[in-house]
Amino acid sequence: MATPASAESIPPRDECGDIPGADAFRMTLATAVANRNEAMLVPLFAPNVKFHDDFGHAALRERLPHPDYRLWEELDALLQLGCGGTANELYVPWVGDQGFVMENPSVELLAVGSAIPLRSAPSETALVLRYLNWEVVRWNSEWETTMAHDFAQVTIGSMVGYVLESQLRSEFHYHMSVSRIDGRWQVTSLVDGE
Repeated sequence: MATPASAESIPPRDECGDIPGADAFRMTLATAVANRNEAMLVPLFAPNVKFHDDFGHAALRERLPHPDYRLWEELDALLQLGCGGTANELYVPWVGDQGFVMENPSVELLAVGSAIPLRSAPSETALVLRYLNWEVVRWNSEWETTMAHDFAQVTIGSMVGYVLESQLRSEFHYHMSVSRIDGRWQVTSLVDGE
């Protein structure tokens, strides 16, 4: 079981390619998301798809345009994070079902990329201390500034630096489950961990 203390790189993997029908389903899903095509997307979700606090196609249609959910953007991000599964179940992101356990998921975040700059100050022009490669960092939740809302102050090992929040992912971000139902792949849940 991987732990964040090891500071190992845990990039996403695609372990769904050999599962019959999975690639075709994911290609159709990716096309619907890229084109922001609600009519193409909705049939890919089970009629009783579960969200954090709601169910069904009506909830999906309601959430898609809603700025608080940013569902199109969340789906875009999820599709870049790999896939794992079995003959009848898929899960996204890949890391979500790998036995990877964050010691404290409320303050630990995954750097989402192979060359994420850890900067000396909360600015995109600040000195790069090092590049993070799909590594877990610890978020300093007490750090606040009105000048740098886009940055998080983080620690990795003994090094403290700043990373764009958009390049970090919490264990509480969205997870997607997909099941084979009557021979068809369908999204059965799309939940965040809040």
